[in-house]
Amino acid sequence: MERLLVIEDSSFFLNLIIKGFEDEPEIELVTAENLAAAKAHLEDRPGDFALALVDLHLPDAQEGDAVDLTLNHGIPSVVFTSNFDVDIRQKFLDAGVLDFVLKDNPSSLDYLLKLTRRMMKNRSTTVLVVDDSTVALRMCGDLLKRYQLNVVEAKSAAQALDVLAARDDIRMVITDHEMPEMNGFDLVTTIRREHGRDEVAIIGVSGSGGAPLSAKFIKHGANDFIAKPYLPEELYTRVALNLDILESIEALTAAATKDFLTGLFNRRTFFDVGKRIVSTRSRSKFKCAAAMLDIDHFKSVNDTYGHDAGDAVLKVVAQTIAEHANRGGDLCARLGGEEFALMLEVENLDNVAPYFEKLRAAIEEQVIPYDGTDIRVTTSFGVVISDQPELEHMLMAADENLYKAKNNGRNQVVIA
Repeated sequence: MERLLVIEDSSFFLNLIIKGFEDEPEIELVTAENLAAAKAHLEDRPGDFALALVDLHLPDAQEGDAVDLTLNHGIPSVVFTSNFDVDIRQKFLDAGVLDFVLKDNPSSLDYLLKLTRRMMKNRSTTVLVVDDSTVALRMCGDLLKRYQLNVVEAKSAAQALDVLAARDDIRMVITDHEMPEMNGFDLVTTIRREHGRDEVAIIGVSGSGGAPLSAKFIKHGANDFIAKPYLPEELYTRVALNLDILESIEALTAAATKDFLTGLFNRRTFFDVGKRIVSTRSRSKFKCAAAMLDIDHFKSVNDTYGHDAGDAVLKVVAQTIAEHANRGGDLCARLGGEEFALMLEVENLDNVAPYFEKLRAAIEEQVIPYDGTDIRVTTSFGVVISDQPELEHMLMAADENLYKAKNNGRNQVVIA
């Protein structure tokens, strides 16, 4: 859980912030109404805060001493105040404050909450910065690190491509245009051959060219463009906007392809992806194994403990399946109710039975705590191995084997 320090003497504004974070269970708010209380929190648990939201004027700290306090403790800080002064604003931004938010209307609070959520997400987000200028590379990288992003640096387009090939956690690329050997346009074009706009966001940067260069960057596949010299606030705003768009696309994709309760693929996705896998393997004369499995006596779990307990069981079983089916060619899904499906590419027939038997045993070993009670369940498996390109036929045969497993006493694997 992330801890957030809020230093604010207005009980009205403080309550608004507390209310705004009611739906954020992963964030713990620690509040202080003056500088003395803030010092006490920091002395009690130093280095324990992910972010500080600090009012500029407090009863015992009228000149921004609370901001100096949080910055001196190395805590990323956002200032909010009722008074706007250009010089004071610039002073604190130069000192390392992330943003300067005015308490002048309700939208300011919305922005503050959104900024805080973005900062929390940034701690697990990686950005690749590409620039042949060491000074420009360091400047951009330092600003992004201040914004709590994980930063990887590359001094050439070739090095950037090597980084992208070696890592799968890059969410954004910020690239300069004027670079030797391969310029920004060519780098963007090359990246887009492997990574779509919904996978990696790209922001082009340049100190020359203006609007025509911006348009050309976007036509080559970039999501956005920033002209140098840029303000840190502009950089942060552009970065946040593009990361938010990526996350929105991911949420929409998950809603369309995954089961809401368990996070596994849904029935439709299993059939769409599974058909392609079976067809590809069949053309190469390779086999696939398809399994149907369901939870034994699941109705009795719901009848005895309630449907919330049943949901808890489904989640644990799904998680166990997902952790087991973690090889490159494995595919698993919740088909509906207590029924799941799993497919794997078969390289060695002798490994199929142990693969499913290990999963069956792993599910049986799970202890699912619910409302003071430990729940245990077992599962039955029906498995078929085939090199035929008809997924529906495979699943029908697997379902017949599942029926046999149920009739033979449950908690077992039947393979044909």
